[in-house]
Amino acid sequence: MSVNIIQSPNDKKNHLYFKLDNGVSCVVIHDPEMGVNNNNNEDMDTDESEESEEFEDEEEDEEFEDDEDDEGSDEMSDGSSTAKKGKRQIKKAAASVTVRVGSFSDPQDAQGLAHFLEHMLFMGSEKYPDENEYESFLSKSGGSSNAFTECEYTTFYFDINHNFLVPALDRLASFFISPLLKIDSMSRELEAVHSEFCGVLQDDECRAQQVRSFTANAKSPLRTFSWGNNKSLKDDPESKGIDIREKLFELFYNYYIGPLINVVVMGSESVEELKEIVTKMFKEVRSSPKHSNVLIPPSLAHITVPPFETETVYLFSSVKQEHTVSLTWVFPSVLDNYKSKSEDYLEHLIGHEGKGSIFYLLKSRGWCTSLTAGIEDDGFCSNTNCSLFGLDLTVTDEGMNNITKILDYVFQYIKLLQTKGPQEWVFKEKKDLAEIQFKFLQEKDADEYVFEISSKMPFVKPEHILYSSYIHEIWNPDLIQKLTNLLNPSNMRIDVCSKNSFEKSICSQFRKNSNEKNLEMSIEPWFDIPFAKLKIDKKLLSRWENPKLIDSELHFPEPNPFIPTDFNLIGIQNSTKIQKQKNNIKSNNNNNN
Repeated sequence: MSVNIIQSPNDKKNHLYFKLDNGVSCVVIHDPEMGVNNNNNEDMDTDESEESEEFEDEEEDEEFEDDEDDEGSDEMSDGSSTAKKGKRQIKKAAASVTVRVGSFSDPQDAQGLAHFLEHMLFMGSEKYPDENEYESFLSKSGGSSNAFTECEYTTFYFDINHNFLVPALDRLASFFISPLLKIDSMSRELEAVHSEFCGVLQDDECRAQQVRSFTANAKSPLRTFSWGNNKSLKDDPESKGIDIREKLFELFYNYYIGPLINVVVMGSESVEELKEIVTKMFKEVRSSPKHSNVLIPPSLAHITVPPFETETVYLFSSVKQEHTVSLTWVFPSVLDNYKSKSEDYLEHLIGHEGKGSIFYLLKSRGWCTSLTAGIEDDGFCSNTNCSLFGLDLTVTDEGMNNITKILDYVFQYIKLLQTKGPQEWVFKEKKDLAEIQFKFLQEKDADEYVFEISSKMPFVKPEHILYSSYIHEIWNPDLIQKLTNLLNPSNMRIDVCSKNSFEKSICSQFRKNSNEKNLEMSIEPWFDIPFAKLKIDKKLLSRWENPKLIDSELHFPEPNPFIPTDFNLIGIQNSTKIQKQKNNIKSNNNNNN
């Protein structure tokens, strides 16, 4: 299948998309600047370079020889490539593999399993059985690695000195063919997972998301504990007689398969050479799941239950001395609508900070210090089941005493958007700015470049893997109006995170006579967060549903007259003329003084 990948005029790399017979989707990238004027082999480890060169001729079942001499190891002992004084930084090669499965596929009796599997895959394979062989090789070859587990995908990526790309990639490919998932490694890696969990226990954003997860509908995929810890992955399974290693293998054999794997590799080799390398390494990946009843890909579109109880406010304490009020509305999944960016239209207007905006008015009242709006770029807020449009406000002490008045202004502005209808000039401004950004796109670090591509591949068309964040191909006023109409109080939940969330001055704003003594308290069990739930008073909901007036301070932003359209350089003759005009203006100003 021939695919024309749309890329920035500023991007000089060559890209090729193809699929293997087992369903693995691949993108290989030739960077013509990689290795140019930098390929000084006397700075490289000779034995490692030979290993990379010999890979092309050896049989698939042969092992790599990777003895490093002391000189090479010392030169890159910090895990990064270095350039000699006076030379530019060496451009690195990189690779990324994204598997279309994440924490939403965790079994209920082993929460955090996908995250645990991500860790365990680093612990050796049949071809490279030594624990940490992959990371050790990268470190000694000028490279580094990372991995992360999202709600619907998991990504593994690395960068490395381009001479060592091939053997590094072979080690990574073995993750997806024959991992050992060693018993001896499980306790150490579980401790690493637990340590990551402990590291976010005092993070207010993570705490707030976990409250949202725990209070989600029991049948919603959002009802999850994606971090995993000793309790969810050891204590609870053991008490029920569950073999967690068997669970790891089951998750691997059902989902780490060709049709769900996306590979991106960037190197100094031609795309034809890289294609041959990638094909050789990943063709052994299995093409089908172990169990026939597994949904491939694991879409959540068939789940129709609402993710949250709406018309409700959740109150819980913050760690920081900060007050946050968050409004969340449920949208249908917008992942397939990336060519219209209809939700970004609303994000732009509701999150605007200039004159006429919600924030400008609230700040002038002394009630709000920051405001962000839109659908977060993470799997919890944007997935194949639904999208969550949020409005997060950091409010002052005075603002905490006027939360319902703050929401009065929010819904007045939303009514303005509903009654005025979608404005094409707003969309065109966003489109023009996005096109400028894409036209003059700055080069990213190699590892960031490849992991962004592989993480997008499951959700966008191949030709748009570089362009999807910038494309504004379709003006869709009907969808914008539909989403705007969903910004109503009957489709909303509120989360209040503050040291004094439970005080009467706060909770009584949402329901009369509510106070800390008569609140119905619950505990989020994983983070151990006390929280209260209140149904919002019907009179308030009615007031927000249909505001009687729209404050005169609220209006659309003024059109931006400074968006450039002509990027041609001014000729010498014209520039001289402009300079004369500037000199005349300066002279007139001096005379006036």
